[in-house]
Amino acid sequence: MLPGLKVAAIAISPVLGGRPKAVNQSAALAIKGVRQVVAVDEAVAVVADHMGAAKKGLEAAAIQWDDGPNASIDSEKLVEQLKKASESPGVVARNEGHFEQAFSGAARRFDAVYELPFLAHAAMEPMNCTVHYRKDICEIWVGTQQPTVTQAAVATLTGMPKEAIVIHNQYLGGGFGRRLEPDGTLLAVKIAKQIDGPVKVIWSREEDIQHDLYRPYYYDRISAGLDEAGRPIAWHHRVCGSSIVARFSPPLFKNGLDFDAVEGAASRPTQFPTFSSNTFGPSRPALRPGFGVV
Repeated sequence: MLPGLKVAAIAISPVLGGRPKAVNQSAALAIKGVRQVVAVDEAVAVVADHMGAAKKGLEAAAIQWDDGPNASIDSEKLVEQLKKASESPGVVARNEGHFEQAFSGAARRFDAVYELPFLAHAAMEPMNCTVHYRKDICEIWVGTQQPTVTQAAVATLTGMPKEAIVIHNQYLGGGFGRRLEPDGTLLAVKIAKQIDGPVKVIWSREEDIQHDLYRPYYYDRISAGLDEAGRPIAWHHRVCGSSIVARFSPPLFKNGLDFDAVEGAASRPTQFPTFSSNTFGPSRPALRPGFGVV
C-alpha cells in the first residue's frame, strides 16, 4: 500500500492478438470512485480508488473487441492440426535398433493415442502487479520467479536503462511456472505509464484463467511390439504439441527439436529398441504455451 495508490481492474482481449474496438468511457467514469479509463494494445483498464469501483467501471465500459487474425481459431481446430502432424514423421530425438523390422515380426502389436489437454496454472493468487512509473525510475512490486528477466523486459518496453527498473520482489502467492513470465508486469507498466502516481493492477480470476500461458495440448502416438514371452521388443513414440522452448528461449530450440518436450519419451531407461520423433514447431500464434503445470 503506497501513498496515493489507485487500483485498476482490467479486461484483456478474449482472443490473442485482438484489440479494443469501442469503450464507453463516459459510463465508466460516471461510477463513483472511478478516476481514469486506460486503453493499451491488448487491454482496457479502469482505474479507481478501490477494487469495487474499478470492477463496476469496467462493466459499465461495455468494451467491444476486434478479435483480429485469430478470431476463427478454436480448440478443435488446434487438436485436428496436432492429429494430422502425428501421422507424419518428425525430427528424431532418439533412434535405436530397427523398429519397423522388430514391430512387423512381433507376436503381439499395440497402437494407442494419448491426449493431454491444455491446462492453466490457476495459481492461488490471481495475477497482480503494482507500478509507480516516473520519468527517471520505474518501481515495481510483484511476485516473480525471474526478476532479472522481468527487469530486462521492462527496460526494453520503456527504453529505460536496467538500473532505472527497480523490482521489489514479493512472495509469489503461488507460482507453479506462471510467474516465470513477465507478461503481467509488462501490461501493468503499459497502464502505469498513463497514470500519475502508483497503481495496483489486479486480474480477475476469469482473466487469469483465460489469459494464462497454458501447458500445451499433447497428441502422442505410441506403437509397441511384444515377443512370444510377452517381452517388449519394439517401441515407437511420436510426440506432438506446441513448443514452449521455441517461444520462451528460441536459441535452445535447435534443429526443430524441443528437448524439454521429448525428455520423458527419449530418455527412457528401458532396453528395447526405441524410435522417438518430435513434430514440434514454433508456438502457435493463437495460444501461448508455458512451463510449470503438472
